[in-house]
Amino acid sequence: MSIFDYLKRISDSFFDGLSSNAVDHQLKKSKKDSISRKKHEEDIELEKILSQIPMPMPPEGEVDEEERERIRKHNINAMNSPRMKEIDANNKRIRRLEEQYGVELANKIYLEELGIGMNINHVREIKGKEDKRIENITGGKEIIKLYYGKKKNKLGNESYNFEITLTYGLVSGWKDISYIGKRK
Repeated sequence: MSIFDYLKRISDSFFDGLSSNAVDHQLKKSKKDSISRKKHEEDIELEKILSQIPMPMPPEGEVDEEERERIRKHNINAMNSPRMKEIDANNKRIRRLEEQYGVELANKIYLEELGIGMNINHVREIKGKEDKRIENITGGKEIIKLYYGKKKNKLGNESYNFEITLTYGLVSGWKDISYIGKRK
């Protein structure tokens, strides 16, 4: 090995070290920037959410009139926000479901959890009106199949994503049929 080869190896390793340090520095800086950007976005999102939540009114004399007026205006805006209207509508729906079906079944319906033994009204509360309904009576056994998620397949025929089977008016099973005939 000549002296020139030796010096070249030393200089290459030196400049590689400088290069990797510079890259490491840039990576650390970009991570820090992305973290601070993410934190800023989270703060904005939190501020949006807080602007839609009513604030409790402090007792008289604890804050000045200007602050009480600011809180009052904030609460008026918060109560008229789309989020509060959505919360109010959800609360009304939960109360109606509890009155109609009882607490346990109302929770399942609100969380959109199908269950064996539910009747067609429960299913419609969860999934809405079916896209297709097929009734069969065979050997005195009444079977109703409800189909949801209507779509057109490649051939232009109607197909569905979800099927619920009711036997004697009660749910006896369901299946996701969106993947039938497709390769995985």
